[in-house]
Amino acid sequence: MRVDLQHSFIRLFIVSLVWLLLEGVFRKWLFYSLAGPLFYIKYLLFGLTYATFLLGKYPVMKVKHVYQFFILLYILLCIYGFFNNRNENPIIVAIVGLTVHLLFLPLTHTTQFLFRNLKKFGTFTKIITYLAFPLCILGMVQFYLPTDHPINGFVNEEQLISRVSGFTRISSIFSFVKIFNAYLLFSITYLTGAILNKLLKGQSILLESAAVFLLIVNMFMTGSRLPLGLMLLNFLIIGGYVFISFSNLRKTVVVVFTLGIISLTTMYFTTDLFNDPVDATIDRFEKAEERHRTESTGYTDIVLRIEDRLDIFKFSKYAGWFGYGIGMAYQGNFGFIKHPIPFYFEEEGERIVLELGILGGIIVVLMRLALFIFAFQILRWTTSVEIKLLLLPLLLYILPGIFTIQNTTYSYMENFFYYLAIGLIIALYKIQQKELRKHH
Repeated sequence: MRVDLQHSFIRLFIVSLVWLLLEGVFRKWLFYSLAGPLFYIKYLLFGLTYATFLLGKYPVMKVKHVYQFFILLYILLCIYGFFNNRNENPIIVAIVGLTVHLLFLPLTHTTQFLFRNLKKFGTFTKIITYLAFPLCILGMVQFYLPTDHPINGFVNEEQLISRVSGFTRISSIFSFVKIFNAYLLFSITYLTGAILNKLLKGQSILLESAAVFLLIVNMFMTGSRLPLGLMLLNFLIIGGYVFISFSNLRKTVVVVFTLGIISLTTMYFTTDLFNDPVDATIDRFEKAEERHRTESTGYTDIVLRIEDRLDIFKFSKYAGWFGYGIGMAYQGNFGFIKHPIPFYFEEEGERIVLELGILGGIIVVLMRLALFIFAFQILRWTTSVEIKLLLLPLLLYILPGIFTIQNTTYSYMENFFYYLAIGLIIALYKIQQKELRKHH
């Protein structure tokens, strides 16, 4: 019997996505004692997916663009980091590190073969819309339950479930709050563009609007400041860009955003469902700021955190040009590391430099910048308004990675969505190229 490897690639990709979504269910509720081994199943599934892609005779990536050159440099540096075992730790540290850094990177190339036309993007929009309802309803239930309720557990008992103004910070079906944040930010940003695209076509946006509302409510229920800030910033940029760039959509943008603000304001003053999480989040922000603001410095928590995240080379004198070796700063490796880096670190950029050195920090930032510039050039080049409206949210989603203000590498869900967004951008680029060839 002959195996259809091309269809196997598609089926395995879907299975991998389903597992990625449901992993937390198995790890924190069904098979808690196996939470450690279950964590690595997603890497195995995606590895098999890429293997069937290669065996299925799909074309491999050729280095034609600047961003591809930096991707290649990044891969080579990670391989060097695998052998750069400066502190003489077990090989498992480097194996896990290499997996964490590179396993989702192929999505930048493989995604285009799954999204070959705009109809596929329409299906993707429906999936994100429908998923929002059960995941967000569960989140709302969690918000009002005590932290010790069975459905409010985390995978790691050492990470305590926190409360905000008496309410639980939610994670829905995901392992931790930050994993849920990554899903929420991607879904909200993507659906915003999809809604404007449907309005352009004169289609109903009732379901998508309801999904976005639920996702926004859940975002407030997580009490996380950075994702909330990025969400609001993305709304402003998308609305402003569409208003300035498309005269035929100006009234639509004004009406949609005005109705959105009125609806949210009305919900805030009339329902606890929106009022409670917003007030709880504001209270958390204020308490965090009070703890860090002093008369001598005037610094606030937000300022300190941003400065800390932007200063990626703070440990460069210890890391040197090539770092301590890949995997050394990954939180999941702490149980394997026998000789750790001898000081505290936390933020994304400084961890990359500690693992891959000053050279690694430079290459990662330049790679992400090149990817953003490539996407921005596509946005300017494409003649399709529909593609522009789908492309802009994806462009905004990958922007913060340049400044290393998120855990784009060390949070697997943020890592997945980052490279998926790039893959979707490249898929839109290929679709536009096909359309242009048809007309010539």
